[in-house]
Amino acid sequence: MKSLKTKNTMNRKNQGPQLHREFLSEYAKLAQDAISTVEVDSLSIDNSEKDWKTYEQQLLTYFNLRYISDPVIPFKKLHEFVGIYRNDQMNINVNIEIKDEHLYIFGNRKLKPRSRDVFYIDDISVEVTFIKDNGKYNNLIIGEKDIFVNKNEEGTEFVRIA
Repeated sequence: MKSLKTKNTMNRKNQGPQLHREFLSEYAKLAQDAISTVEVDSLSIDNSEKDWKTYEQQLLTYFNLRYISDPVIPFKKLHEFVGIYRNDQMNINVNIEIKDEHLYIFGNRKLKPRSRDVFYIDDISVEVTFIKDNGKYNNLIIGEKDIFVNKNEEGTEFVRIA
């Protein structure tokens, strides 16, 4: 397979928010090019106003889809997930806590339920799967849903330490 590296993506220095903006601009250009070469229904939405409910409704209407709400996890059950989880290989701890009757990760990122023990963050492609062992959630796996960027399809496992 031909390398996808270009002068714009090779050996970039960390540029913080500017690098992220450049990535999103390049991604949008690639998406526009791909859509223009295939016959598939598509809809471009300028989301710069951050009116997420309106954008969601536009997508549902355009593609004739039905909204399915996230499942509701009882507040009492949320306490089963709370704790500190560690990945020794990466030397990273992840804290799962409850604020305002919701689970949070990375301090201020709300976890939304996808199923009984799988959660997601709605503005980035991260999914957190809690693994039950001997009646207790002792592990979690953080996975990215962007398979192109994510080099580890299985996700990264963390073990509860507290």
